[in-house]
Amino acid sequence: MCPNHDHATLTPADPYADPAEPALPPSDMVLDIDRAALVVTDPQVDFLSPEGVTWGVVGESVTRNGTVGNLDRLFAAAKR
Repeated sequence: MCPNHDHATLTPADPYADPAEPALPPSDMVLDIDRAALVVTDPQVDFLSPEGVTWGVVGESVTRNGTVGNLDRLFAAAKR
């Protein structure tokens, strides 16, 4: 237990919050949903499978975030 911190009141950081020091300049892009497209490069084996070459780097994140299921949902929504 840390004597200087009240862990009961700490909350995890928002994973979608803007970074304190962004690597890119701000964008004024406006998404035109009628002209938007979903582009996914073929991540099937290299990124989404335990047999893939990057699994050791991304596997925990893919599993924790439900990436495969989320991609399925994106593909289904894009077809509507």
